Amino acid sequence: MIKSEKGEKKLDWYVKWIASVLVLISICARAAGPEFRELDMYVGIVGIGLWLWVSLLWEDRALILLNGVSFFVLSMGIMRQHGQWWMDFWTRVFTSFISS
Repeated sequence: MIKSEKGEKKLDWYVKWIASVLVLISICARAAGPEFRELDMYVGIVGIGLWLWVSLLWEDRALILLNGVSFFVLSMGIMRQHGQWWMDFWTRVFTSFISS
């Protein structure tokens, strides 16, 4: 953990706890059944992404590897499940941005 000179908790402490709660919610959604797959993937990728950020701040190679691979795998699952929707969404966003 990165501490300030006064021993106060810094941003990484709060981020790691928020990320941990999100990952636990994702695991619970996964265990609850297939009807919660979207919740599992989207909450999980945010939690894993936050943990990836913390692991980069800490320069911890094992956590970087674990969370980097996990982020990639969840990204592929989301793209497989909802890829066309995301492509249509970003196409509309960029098209409206360029035309205005």
